[in-house]
Amino acid sequence: MNSKQNNLLRLISCVCFFGYAQAASAHDSWLITDQNKPNKGDEVWLSFVTGEEFPLGDKATAPGRVASFVDVTTDKRTDITGYLPQDKGLSVRRKLTTGGMHIIGIGLRPNLITMTPEKFDAYIREERAEAAVERFIARKDKDAEVVESYTKFGKTIISVEPSEPGDKTFKKPLGHRLEIIPLSNPCDWKVGQTVKVEVLLDGYRWANVPVSLGYEGSGAHTYAVQVKTDKEGVASFPLARAGHAFLKAHFIRPLADLSKATWESYWASFTFRIQGDSRVSDELRSIRGVHGELTPGAVLGYRAGAAALVKLGLDRGTEALRVVHACPPSVSLAAVADGIQAATGATLGRLNLELSQVSRAGDTRTTFVDRFSGQSLDVRFPPEVIDEIQSASEPFDVESLALRLATMPDEMLFTMQPAESSPNDSVIGALSRR
Repeated sequence: MNSKQNNLLRLISCVCFFGYAQAASAHDSWLITDQNKPNKGDEVWLSFVTGEEFPLGDKATAPGRVASFVDVTTDKRTDITGYLPQDKGLSVRRKLTTGGMHIIGIGLRPNLITMTPEKFDAYIREERAEAAVERFIARKDKDAEVVESYTKFGKTIISVEPSEPGDKTFKKPLGHRLEIIPLSNPCDWKVGQTVKVEVLLDGYRWANVPVSLGYEGSGAHTYAVQVKTDKEGVASFPLARAGHAFLKAHFIRPLADLSKATWESYWASFTFRIQGDSRVSDELRSIRGVHGELTPGAVLGYRAGAAALVKLGLDRGTEALRVVHACPPSVSLAAVADGIQAATGATLGRLNLELSQVSRAGDTRTTFVDRFSGQSLDVRFPPEVIDEIQSASEPFDVESLALRLATMPDEMLFTMQPAESSPNDSVIGALSRR
């Protein structure tokens, strides 16, 4: 299996902490939602994922691992039920009928893991747990294996419109053993702001806790910003990039009781979206407006079309752009053309968007041409992406795959190269001359 296939398999999936085969390469976990500012009555998609690249997951786990999954509003706390290992994720669609702030949180049951002293030492050093390192070095039994009890928590915050101005529900703790609390409304965070959060351990602000900021595409342990909470338990982060992002906190300490574990750790994450030039929810609305529904092919076309405009240096709706999308007679793959239309403004009616037929799904491709400069791009889609799109048939699987494709990095969805044909050859030449 090649690297792209491995990457694709790490799609949005449910939480599962995989047994820690390599402690120093621990995965992160996140609670993902498809939108953070829906309208009253909308359904939102929720999935708790564990993986090495945000917001992609690795594999599913049994729902029995979940200790709590809740929706907390200003005056109500509701258990979320019906979540299942669907589409490689512990996922659920939830209709939000109450306006205002919703804090969605999930917590797993504690789990035990055994490590060699060497692996445990590497793990706590990588997590910047200096106090734990000092205590581990000072231990008496240098050769004994380490038994760690770890517990993971994730949350996100959704503001259902219409909402009350000045709603401070986002500061309300869920009661997780380790929890990140935003000190301003995260649904209004924008690029260029510096935001503050506090970290609670057992309900108390805690100093010197490592907290990390990561953006879409960030790998585990390759964060954009890493700080520690100050003496008041508060950490500050500059927001430099629009889109999906997360904060992660980790705390570990030795245990002195009679349990099997000799150490305990808590992991907490908080996901949010930063407003700016790129917002997934806006993209999804554009796709629905053209295609009528959200499908993986339409999302793939939107992503490819948006990237092609940037690469060619063209604006949406320009007369310079000509596009040919080649695919088999398949609705799921022809939908790519609708996504391209939503992103670029090229349409069949304007005669600057064409469909061309190929016999094999693996030959699906799109050609973008700037007819004024003659510059052309050949966009190809990985076979595993095409296979996923064609195999998704159940409504839940179709839409959840579309949502995953909407948040995956471009390089996992397509390759984009200068077209091999010259501007005078075949399709490219015909498009260039129009």
